[in-house]
Amino acid sequence: NRQLTIRGDGDHARTSYVVNLGGAQRLLHVLGNSSLTLENFTVINGFVAGQGGVVLAEDSDLTLRRMAIKFSAATDGGGAAFVSHGGKTLDVAETSFEQNSILADQSQGGGLYINLQTGGTVRVVASSFLSNEILSVAGSFSRAGGGLYLQSFAPATIELRHLDIFGNTITAPSFSIGAGARIALSNQATGSIDLEDLDFENNSFGTFAGSNSDVGLSLSADDGGVTARRIRLVQNHGGTTRSQGSISVSGAAQAIVSDVLAGNGEGWGLF
Repeated sequence: NRQLTIRGDGDHARTSYVVNLGGAQRLLHVLGNSSLTLENFTVINGFVAGQGGVVLAEDSDLTLRRMAIKFSAATDGGGAAFVSHGGKTLDVAETSFEQNSILADQSQGGGLYINLQTGGTVRVVASSFLSNEILSVAGSFSRAGGGLYLQSFAPATIELRHLDIFGNTITAPSFSIGAGARIALSNQATGSIDLEDLDFENNSFGTFAGSNSDVGLSLSADDGGVTARRIRLVQNHGGTTRSQGSISVSGAAQAIVSDVLAGNGEGWGLF
């Protein structure tokens, strides 16, 4: 039940304050109904053999404002990880996740990893996921969400708006899905997800063979409502038989999709 805020000087750019973790540790791990706010500084070279190369929030609220999280590594969530079992809130704005990586099999979220076990609230706006990577040299498990990975097993309120998702990669022998972003929602009868102004460009699979799936965006929802507006999927590369992106709904789910631009990769557009 603690609250912690770490804030750079608002009169200077976030690049004026750089925390270098030296490739040996993460910055913070918060848990147990706490609240963490990080604002207006840069963190580089985080590392952990676990979740969240820079920060891991478990069953705690996490706010990231005008942050840059770069050059960090983990086994899930190369930059940051948010895991909630009790309806917690993740709020991310004007934050960049850049050149973070995962070096493991069965791994998700090269830049940001979000796992909502019992629902919660996620808001990610005006942010970027640039050149993050999942790298796995062997194994038959799935690798998902080179830039962003979001999974919810219960009704959740999710808002993703004004995001640039560029140049993220998954390099693995097979079972790669969503080099840009993977969003998997189940049991969403009273949940909702709103996607608006999302730009997916130059995301790719390092290996075109094997049982790979959609390369730019992969979204699946069971029940609930999905609204997707102004989605751009351009020059995402996964081979001739892989789509630029997909939005799939099942059960009682309803999807409203409008103003989508998709093409200029080897495969199909939006499926």
